[in-house]
Amino acid sequence: MAHQAEVKGTKFDFQREIERKILGALLASPSTERAEILADVGLKVEFWTKQHRPIIEVVLEKYRNGEGFDDITVIEELKRRGKLEEIGGEEYIHSLMADVPSTSIELFTQWVRDLRRHIVIQQAKNVLQDGLRQLDQGRNPYEVLQAIYEATANISAALAPDRPLTVAEVLERMDRKVREGQIAEYQPIPTGFGALDTVIGGGIKPGELILVGGAQGVGKTIFCLQMARNIAYHGDAHCLYICYEHDEEYLLNRLLAMETVDFNLPKPEGLKARDFRRELLEVRAEGAVGLRELLATIPEGKRALENLERYAGRLQLIKASASRTTLNSIRGLAHRLKSEAEGRAVLFVDYLQKVAVFPESMSEEEKVTRVVEGLKDIALSLNIPVVAIVAAEREGLKAQRLHIHHFRGGSALEYECDIALVMNDKFKLLPREVLLSAPPARQEEYKSWVVLTIEKNRAGRKFVDVEFRKMFEYFCFDPRGRFVQERLIE
Repeated sequence: MAHQAEVKGTKFDFQREIERKILGALLASPSTERAEILADVGLKVEFWTKQHRPIIEVVLEKYRNGEGFDDITVIEELKRRGKLEEIGGEEYIHSLMADVPSTSIELFTQWVRDLRRHIVIQQAKNVLQDGLRQLDQGRNPYEVLQAIYEATANISAALAPDRPLTVAEVLERMDRKVREGQIAEYQPIPTGFGALDTVIGGGIKPGELILVGGAQGVGKTIFCLQMARNIAYHGDAHCLYICYEHDEEYLLNRLLAMETVDFNLPKPEGLKARDFRRELLEVRAEGAVGLRELLATIPEGKRALENLERYAGRLQLIKASASRTTLNSIRGLAHRLKSEAEGRAVLFVDYLQKVAVFPESMSEEEKVTRVVEGLKDIALSLNIPVVAIVAAEREGLKAQRLHIHHFRGGSALEYECDIALVMNDKFKLLPREVLLSAPPARQEEYKSWVVLTIEKNRAGRKFVDVEFRKMFEYFCFDPRGRFVQERLIE
């Protein structure tokens, strides 16, 4: 049964674009490691699109012969073979490099894997369609089924984990990364909440799944959106905030209110959200101007816009649908984020129990198990931290203090996550005698704090209580925080 060498149909453009990324990265940042990654996947040259076959053939031949390569040597060799004009000339080679000037080894590896899977699956589809046609034409069913079996085996091989590595190979790979300065994946990404970062080793790390839970109204969305903002603001990574409950403009309004606050003051303050809206409406009533002009007329608004523009290109927002935005949708969005970022990225999901799962007839525990396992797989396969908000079960809300086992959806939540953060209002956690002995002013002060408990932490200390002052009138917390000194109920 003949295979189609060049993939046809609606997926052709996807293959061509991902080939352009791979070739651009190879030529812009040529290295033996990149060529080795490409050679190891075992893709035949004839499976590449026609325009790119001569280029990849030259690169792989030079790698296998132990020769160095770059755009100049590849152009010279293509010219010698009479293939340069066939692929679009020197201009096309330069356009490949311009589109992808540089990229990490991790992202390059992901592109190669994506290309391999795409080609193998498309080839298998061709075989399956050809087999069905031949069955209709009366060919021996056993021969057709054998060919179909081989095609499905190819799919399984393409989607299976890569071959095992010896310890020597892993050591060599890590040694090369350290020597070349590729150590970003070993560095934590600070959340911007100082007390939390102290406990979890400096921040969140690639491959980790972090769950944030608490009762309704305790500030889960405020906390996670501020964390995404902090990371993007300091340039530590690009962030994607997927929200099932609020649209992009609503989230932007929260960010604007947050950015009016000057956290450098001993007692941070800004323009309260309701006052901010009133100021904007009053200025708008004076004439037809845009949002930027409106903000520029208010001192706090000017500061908010300046702060926002510092990270606006590194923080993405999207309103998700509980009926359409599935794990596959999230995986696609996360993969695009990682590709666009060309570096470190962080995914936020608000919130986990809202992720669309089919069939809908599954129990909630089955749905949550599938989603949490899927999010953990995204974290590991894309080598990014994933932060997900989780809701508390109804019985758990009756408890005086929420714990991780009160999260809605079963034991998979506790098992799969690397870090579990539980939010509780401090006022509810203090023993009765402490509250009764405190003066009224102190009692009111207690109501201004949320306790964040690190209940699970694979890489360090757990059952540690830190606290952050609520500044909900600005849709944020004071990020500095502190360790809880009082005795709390269990």
